[in-house]
Amino acid sequence: MNIGERKIIISSLFLIVLLGAFLRLYKLNDEAFARDEFFDINTSYGYFKTGEWLAWDFNLNQPLESALQKDYSNTRAQLFRIPLALAYNIMEPTEGNARLMSVFWGIVSILVIYFVTLSFTGNYWMALLAALLVSIGESEILFGRRLRMYSMLFPIYLIFSWLLFKFYESEYKGKIKFFQKIYQKFKVNLNYILPTAIFGLVSYEIQELSVHIVFALVAYCTVLALFNFFKKQKYWDKYNLTLFLSFLSFLVLKVAFSQVYKDFDKAVSFWQDNYRSIEYFFTDFKYLVVGIALFFLGGLFLAFKLKRKKEALFIFLSAFIPLFYAIFSWVREPASRYIYFIQSFGIILVSIGIYAIYYFLAGKFKNHKKFIALAILALTFLSLDYSHILGKDNLYQQRATSNFIDFRKVFAVAKENMKPGDIMITRAYRSFYFPNWKTKVYDVKVLPLEKQNCQETFAKIISENESGMVVLPEIDHLLVCKNGRKYLEENLEKIDSQVKGVNIYRWQ
Repeated sequence: MNIGERKIIISSLFLIVLLGAFLRLYKLNDEAFARDEFFDINTSYGYFKTGEWLAWDFNLNQPLESALQKDYSNTRAQLFRIPLALAYNIMEPTEGNARLMSVFWGIVSILVIYFVTLSFTGNYWMALLAALLVSIGESEILFGRRLRMYSMLFPIYLIFSWLLFKFYESEYKGKIKFFQKIYQKFKVNLNYILPTAIFGLVSYEIQELSVHIVFALVAYCTVLALFNFFKKQKYWDKYNLTLFLSFLSFLVLKVAFSQVYKDFDKAVSFWQDNYRSIEYFFTDFKYLVVGIALFFLGGLFLAFKLKRKKEALFIFLSAFIPLFYAIFSWVREPASRYIYFIQSFGIILVSIGIYAIYYFLAGKFKNHKKFIALAILALTFLSLDYSHILGKDNLYQQRATSNFIDFRKVFAVAKENMKPGDIMITRAYRSFYFPNWKTKVYDVKVLPLEKQNCQETFAKIISENESGMVVLPEIDHLLVCKNGRKYLEENLEKIDSQVKGVNIYRWQ
């Protein structure tokens, strides 16, 4: 690469990062916290105030009551939440300020996928395309603006996977004799064992979904072990050894750590039909078939044209195996956040696929390479889905769906109708939007409201309290029995919440 090309590459990457930063920062404070974001703001602020992993009650300015403290929810993703808690020393816990942590990891993701793609392909233009797709992609912007650990998982899991590949497939060129002997015997590079272990532990601490790298690695080693057995008559190599150790680890896990195994076994069950996971994986594209075609074209081009078959196999399986499990075995409801961590591998192959089209056309029309490059880039832009940026329900406004309720407005309405001495029945974990009210709150998740006769619980609370309010969004209806909801409609005054999907009632 000459100096001119290097300047173009660096300038292009800088502009891509700048674009990605703008798309993540623009109107960051405008949308109210949505559903799971409350967990991160509550727990990180609780850690800031107490030094312990306790969810914070902004209403009473103290930790939430013990019945609402969930150890698993409070203690997960600590490496994402600790920097957030430290940041409260210099900034207020507003929506925009808190989400800056995700913006940071979103920008890191652009740089990480650039360098990882460059390592896998050796091609700067493919790396730039991958960085561009992350910069403007729907999932990438969405999670780069949402206060959740998934924004951190994306780059960390990608680095972890890349380090694992380098451990298995890179040549050791150092001078440490022990490392040299290990490489000569097993063809693994011990230079990468420590960083692989570190990033693996960090990735798992952020989100247990990282365990899927094990299944991807087993699939990778199985393919290469079979290839070496049939083509090279190799009966024992690092791939067979990995499969053997994986089997032993499985037995140890099942016997010595039976509870961990049981917890995992409960989360999976063949055969499910979560086909929406495919749409989530290719969500950046307007047409699903375009994303799928570019994905497979990229894999084939990397394997056979660039002669990087191991890289192609590893990237493909790193995407395909977790996606396979998501579709056919995950018991939990399909959601884009559970697929996001493997979308990086799809983006890498898609970017290679886009470049492959340019490569073949440029070879046919050698005198029009610049025009072809611009045409391919334009077609790429046209094939992407921009509804998250330009659509009616874009990310830069308060969306009016059950998943994105404007609780900021809901509790503003509640405050306008609040009277001295009122109690409130609602979810206490949303106290970020009723801070320092010092109001007694009955949490609908703690109360026995799922029982068929839950109207009796409402009647008892109302009889014991002269006045109060009930704030009940539709997303909480499963926590309240049908008779209870009917009781509220027939016996309490209904207040216009001004927000679709939320009911506010009061008595006295």
